[in-house]
Amino acid sequence: MDRYGEGIYLTIYEIENSLVMDDYLKGQDAGYTSSRVTSNYVNLGFNSIWLHPVGMKGAFTQLSQVLVDDNPWPPAGDTWHLG
Repeated sequence: MDRYGEGIYLTIYEIENSLVMDDYLKGQDAGYTSSRVTSNYVNLGFNSIWLHPVGMKGAFTQLSQVLVDDNPWPPAGDTWHLG
């Protein structure tokens, strides 16, 4: 907080195609990791990419693609949207 002062520390965006985004980020030489290479994040109904905070002025940035039709935001859990 001292470096940049108070502000947002995490932003999450929904994206259409995480494979295309992976290719784009590789081409930009960006620092990131993907849920496809993180064993506890596979087969959960979404793919996520996390941009390294160094490239985002200290903020964590998550880019997520929803892969299932029965849950509009799987990172929130299996039943949050049911009522």
